[in-house]
Amino acid sequence: MTRRLLSLLTSFGLMLSLGACGDDDAAFDSGLDPTTMASGLSSVQEADLCFDANDYFQSRVSTSDRLRAACTMSALDDATDPSDCVTRRDACLSELTEVPSGFDFKMECADRDGDMGDVVGCQATVAQLEQCLTETGDSFANLLSAISCDMAGDPNAEFPEMTEPEVCQTITAMCPNL
Repeated sequence: MTRRLLSLLTSFGLMLSLGACGDDDAAFDSGLDPTTMASGLSSVQEADLCFDANDYFQSRVSTSDRLRAACTMSALDDATDPSDCVTRRDACLSELTEVPSGFDFKMECADRDGDMGDVVGCQATVAQLEQCLTETGDSFANLLSAISCDMAGDPNAEFPEMTEPEVCQTITAMCPNL
């Protein structure tokens, strides 16, 4: 079961490479002109977009939600029933002080004076990038909230599918370097 979720989390990480609990209805807004083509961004704007996207994601899925999901996943590996899972999860939460690797989901951003080059040839608009990040953040927040100790001991328990939002699929085709 944990392998399945890790696969979904990896897919989420790949979706974040396109650009991404707080207010569930908050949309990512970079403050850039939404009609600007990504390929028209300066290296400073591109870096700022990346840093802003990281900040958005960190606010979208709180540290406590990521810690809880990580500990629940760990507990689900060995728990025999929901009660055992809760005990294991709570023990993990009492010991865990940092979000484990794999749950931090931060994009690597170049220095603001560096040349990232990821948007070279990208025909997506800033609005499309922002929508992709928003929808991906929503999908990931929903996925994390679905991880529950109620699944422990149930061989038929399945995690919900996390699919790449349609706008992100479009961006993938439009932006070969992202």
